[in-house]
Amino acid sequence: MHDPKAAPEAHINAGCRVFQHNRPNCRRSCSGYMFALMFAPRKASIFLIVIAIGLLVAELGWFLLRRKDVKDFLLETTQAVLLTDDLASIPVFDAGKRHWLKEEKHLPSIIPLLHDSDPERIGPDGIGMYAAVRLSGQSGAQVARQALLLLSSEGVCQVAIFSSSTNRPTSRFDEAPVVRLIYVRSDDGQIRLCVDHVNNNR
Repeated sequence: MHDPKAAPEAHINAGCRVFQHNRPNCRRSCSGYMFALMFAPRKASIFLIVIAIGLLVAELGWFLLRRKDVKDFLLETTQAVLLTDDLASIPVFDAGKRHWLKEEKHLPSIIPLLHDSDPERIGPDGIGMYAAVRLSGQSGAQVARQALLLLSSEGVCQVAIFSSSTNRPTSRFDEAPVVRLIYVRSDDGQIRLCVDHVNNNR
């Protein structure tokens, strides 16, 4: 019979032995954790719950970040679209030197050139600040990844991306949707979540 006066360490050790014994069958479920909790007093149960949640979150994070089929970057659409009649004024990404150029001059940072369609936050659909950049017409996915990685390094997670080869046969405006960067793969293969510092710090 279960002794309620037994030391908490005994219950924790008993629970650990149960989990280790059943681990091959419980690797992807909570059953091993919950079975262990049945033998623990309240304080030990709270401790084990925290440990269980931590292990599950760590395992899920490892699974998502190490999957080989995870794309190099993930973009989410917004309701905003940027129009411009002066495409040459939009900073262009120099893939060779990995920095931004504006009128053929190096930009140390993209932040001074961020756009904000609703600076007073009057409208209900304002998305905050975002960058407008250009990629060369021959740019592929790797160049796009490098550009997004550079934006992410400055805490810029919203961007309108134009192509330098954009044609506008029926309009004098070029347009690009504003997208939100969720994550981007770094040069060493790690997945980096984009943290929006420019809007979170406002």
